[in-house]
Amino acid sequence: SGAVGAAALLARKLPPQICRAGVVLSGGNVDLEFLASL
Repeated sequence: SGAVGAAALLARKLPPQICRAGVVLSGGNVDLEFLASL
């Protein structure tokens, strides 16, 4: 699922040695207000 990367980032589940991460958010079911709050 495309939400896995965003979920890992938001839940702070990435290993500490990762300094930078990129997540592509796309699709018609994206909540624009929530996206703006990120």
